[in-house]
Amino acid sequence: MPEYPSLAAQVATYLQQQLRLFRSGERVSQEMAPITATLGDDDIADLSAYYAAQSTRPPASPPQDTPPSGDLYRNGDAARSIQPCAACHGPEARGDGATMAPALRSMQAPYIRTQLEAYARRTRYQSAVPDGLPRAGVEAMYDVSAHLTDDEVRALAQYLQSLP
Repeated sequence: MPEYPSLAAQVATYLQQQLRLFRSGERVSQEMAPITATLGDDDIADLSAYYAAQSTRPPASPPQDTPPSGDLYRNGDAARSIQPCAACHGPEARGDGATMAPALRSMQAPYIRTQLEAYARRTRYQSAVPDGLPRAGVEAMYDVSAHLTDDEVRALAQYLQSLP
């Protein structure tokens, strides 16, 4: 289902924190609330480790050589205060466990678009920066997503979906 994230090979620390945020109600989801309400901390750790160990699916279409969205992902746009996505999520969009930046490669484009739009509106979380998340990372997502055009959001989402 394109509106849901792919959890395969996701950063385990990121998954743990997001599941805790769903459980606490800090991150709102009608689908996730009843599921996470029943999870204990050990369950969350076990699920996160399981999904982190899974392999991603190959992309439906091969990645383009250097689409403009790939350049925006890798280099950002300093003139518009857009930091490179790769600075936090890594050059191959595999995420970073130390900073809890999620893996973005192979994520379905509709999900990426929805999340970037939520960051731009500052509606992804109930509070500005939830406890347990790195302030700099969340604020960077708010700032970057607010500077992206609709076309750039769509192009970045397609680019990330195409990465193996």
